[in-house]
Amino acid sequence: MRAFLTVIIPLLLPSAVYWMYLRIRQRQGLPFREIPYSWLIVAGTVLAIFSLGITWLYHGEEPNLRYVPPQVIDGVVVPGHFLPEEGAADGQ
Repeated sequence: MRAFLTVIIPLLLPSAVYWMYLRIRQRQGLPFREIPYSWLIVAGTVLAIFSLGITWLYHGEEPNLRYVPPQVIDGVVVPGHFLPEEGAADGQ
């Protein structure tokens, strides 16, 4: 899902906006213009790189954490959680 939101949508967004623009022009009776594929590819690539950069900056994960999966302990389900890595606090 993350790949879809951060790569696929930004790549396709300029094409979708341009397609809507062409549909509006067609309804107004204006002549059809040639599709600028190179500009659409460049715009989509720039948006995808931008969204990946934003995701990298604000990914929200703490470094040096270890995921502990859900477990059943004494008949009680303990949900998955993150614990600090051993030795991470003292720089090892």
